[in-house]
Amino acid sequence: FYNFRNLQKTTMELSSGTNVLVGQNGHGKTNVLESIYFLLVGSSFRSVRPHELVCEKEGRAKVTGDVSGGAEEKIEVEISRRATFRLNGKGVYAQVLRKKFPLILFEPESLLAIKKGPDLRRELLDEMVVLENPLNLKLLADYKKALKLRNQILKNAKDQIITKHKAKALLECSDEGFLELAAMVSLKRFGALESISREVQSLFGGITQKNNLQMNYISNKSFEFEQDKALLKKQIAKKLVFEREVLCGFTISGPHMDDIEFVVGERNAKTYLSQGEQRALILAIKASLVYHCIACGKRPLLLLDDVFSELDVIKREFLVNILREAKSQTIITMTETEKTLKFDKLFLVKNGRIDKI
Repeated sequence: FYNFRNLQKTTMELSSGTNVLVGQNGHGKTNVLESIYFLLVGSSFRSVRPHELVCEKEGRAKVTGDVSGGAEEKIEVEISRRATFRLNGKGVYAQVLRKKFPLILFEPESLLAIKKGPDLRRELLDEMVVLENPLNLKLLADYKKALKLRNQILKNAKDQIITKHKAKALLECSDEGFLELAAMVSLKRFGALESISREVQSLFGGITQKNNLQMNYISNKSFEFEQDKALLKKQIAKKLVFEREVLCGFTISGPHMDDIEFVVGERNAKTYLSQGEQRALILAIKASLVYHCIACGKRPLLLLDDVFSELDVIKREFLVNILREAKSQTIITMTETEKTLKFDKLFLVKNGRIDKI
């Protein structure tokens, strides 16, 4: 690390197992996770611009990582007004790194996927889809591009920038491609959720003793999901009523309307579960993603920020055992050490300095 937020120039040698960063709030624990996340994903999970990551009074920051998993590889990012990435000395786009080095993050804002609107739950679905196959990044990007174009046509028709006749003709030319992408995205999301659902139910039950969790996929505000691509395309197309769409000025059917419903018994997790149980649910999803990745021959890096707050000692021990069984490299932050829990490496973070304990 070099000038990344408050982090002093320093080096960390992480264990391949469970690593813990301990320190008081505001001393830089989350900054360490953010720097690693930025290095591998190309963006911050705090939604800031690159230059805001550079330490005050400094012109640039740099993060470097050596990855061993078969062959040794070196990743670098230099940050000033923009970020420049290198892999083994050659310039690359951040998407290349994201495809190559799988990463799973839990941070306090992850709980908003349960508490807030469906857009965050769709992001959770997309995380599953990309981890299952990094090539799905392009599929998701292509769908967003097609949706943006379609929405622009509808908005122009609503604002009378173009006639309805011209808008309809333009949509007739592009909608076959849009429907193909829409169906593929929905199928990928549904499949990813199905692939981890039993594991999530088991892990959540183990942490909370609540064994009746259900995760329901909602497609176009309906619980009836058609798994045949041709029929799914017809299902999506059926709701693309041109006159209604022009009145709205945007596309009213497609995977951008999808959602997940978390239900325990017959009650919605959003209102029924406690804060700690909601945290346990997200942790169960993240842990199941690790298991699924490993089953597919990939070993993701797991970043857990402030994961233990609002979990009692028994739940904490259960969670650590889950992480150890997953055998994936993990970095956890906490404000004080847990004497009853066993970790592979422990680091103290104080005033931007990192020391092995």
